[in-house]
Amino acid sequence: MKIIRDKLVKFNDTVLSIGTFDGVHAGHAQILTELGRNRLKKGLITFTEPPRNFFGEKAERILTPEKKLEILKGFGLDTVLILKFNRKISEMKAEDFLDSITGRNLEIICGKDFKLGSDGKNASFIEEYLKKRLQKKRVLMVIEPLNINNEIVSSSKVRELLKKGRVKKAGNFLGRKYSIQGSFVRGRQFGRKIGYPTANFGRIKTIVPGMGVYITSLKIDDEFYRSLTNIGFAPTTGKNRLSVETYIINFKKNVYNKKAELFFIDKIRDEIKFTSTEELKEQISKDIKKEERYFKNMED
Repeated sequence: MKIIRDKLVKFNDTVLSIGTFDGVHAGHAQILTELGRNRLKKGLITFTEPPRNFFGEKAERILTPEKKLEILKGFGLDTVLILKFNRKISEMKAEDFLDSITGRNLEIICGKDFKLGSDGKNASFIEEYLKKRLQKKRVLMVIEPLNINNEIVSSSKVRELLKKGRVKKAGNFLGRKYSIQGSFVRGRQFGRKIGYPTANFGRIKTIVPGMGVYITSLKIDDEFYRSLTNIGFAPTTGKNRLSVETYIINFKKNVYNKKAELFFIDKIRDEIKFTSTEELKEQISKDIKKEERYFKNMED
């Protein structure tokens, strides 16, 4: 997969899609899969950040740029053009943008609500432009929004679900389990003192799911480990900042400073403030049994 950054180029003999593809969710996958059902090369133009952020909104990332590229590689794309959405791009009219990227024999695939350029031109405009420019009939395919259980899949919906802690449903919309990437840093070692050592995730660059306790799967050195993760302020131990702490089940190795990826499977409860350390230990034991039952039920 060829990667081009911050440079508009012409696409020849290519079927192309354009968009932020934030999260590369199941709806995006529908478009990317359609790119492959064609004899032409497969191309994508995407952005480092959602364009709305340039205009003052604060849409948190669902994926790091590195993870996004990793997922995109799985769709067999030939070329990915990554643009920083800046003032120059924001002020380009649709026709000027199309002039910059349209080479010979180009086709475009987009979603039904797709808009292009500072003048917000829709699919009909793009189709008319390409037919006139390329003198060919087949130039555009419009994909209907993906609907799962009577809900339209969107990046905004995925963000909303994650913030509410509904990681299982968010995973259904993504088409894969939601994950965060980073490395573990040393905390106060409180978990070790009570017999349940936890590892603390360092800086996280994507959405942190809502507070609570989750069944998770931890990937370190290409190996997966069952785990439980608490997101919150750990009120029983008096923390005053949000933390992501993971208890790795039946694991004795050193994880500090290792790169890790944490996959969220399901939420099992809200965060609780306990009256004693013994009460906390008892609840952790119950949480581990819940985790065991969860996987046993899946096997059955």
